[in-house]
Amino acid sequence: MAWLSVLHDLFQAGHYEQVHLQARRLLEQAPENGVVHYYAALALLALNRTPEAQFHVDFLLGQAAGEDFSHHAAARYYFKLGRWKESAQHIQTAVSLDPNSSIYRSEAAVVALRQGKVPEAHAHIESALRLAPDNADVIRLFVQIKGLSESSAREAWQRLRHLEQALALEPDNARLHAAIGDIYLDELDQPREAEQSFRQALLRHPANQDYQKCLFSAVGHQRLLY
Repeated sequence: MAWLSVLHDLFQAGHYEQVHLQARRLLEQAPENGVVHYYAALALLALNRTPEAQFHVDFLLGQAAGEDFSHHAAARYYFKLGRWKESAQHIQTAVSLDPNSSIYRSEAAVVALRQGKVPEAHAHIESALRLAPDNADVIRLFVQIKGLSESSAREAWQRLRHLEQALALEPDNARLHAAIGDIYLDELDQPREAEQSFRQALLRHPANQDYQKCLFSAVGHQRLLY
């Protein structure tokens, strides 16, 4: 269906308000369409309009509980609320319904981390990487989780190389630039290189406050050193 492709492409491009508006129009014509409710829920959650998303999540769990996407939406909804146990239950259900989804596996890893279940997070992200070895965001998350159990500079350099390989796949991925900056600053004590990476992240997302704080930290660290 053409409208499904439009919703998917808009969401992937980060045009969440447009996704919401298109979904609302489509639901006026087909109020029982679960896929439209799914994209409406994801868009509202991305826009931090969590209370509005509840209507769509409730519909999905009530009318389309056998669909993996329903539980994916519910997992994101409960994650936004900080209800990790419920989020974990729904993302695990989504994984069981579609075990070949790297997205579900990646999000299961993040939820596991929130619960302090590092070995479980490792297992999920390794599965995601097997399913999507060229996905830059999966590589980034794999490297970050791997770093939780590593402490040597040699291991940090190896993870840095993995991130640089991922960056070659997606040069405009701000999260990759920021992750590289984190390793340079926090593990390798190279604030000048970290500064360049955080500047690259900010070029992609100038309003991101986390990247701004990291850049200030890298610049300030140089003043202390030099």
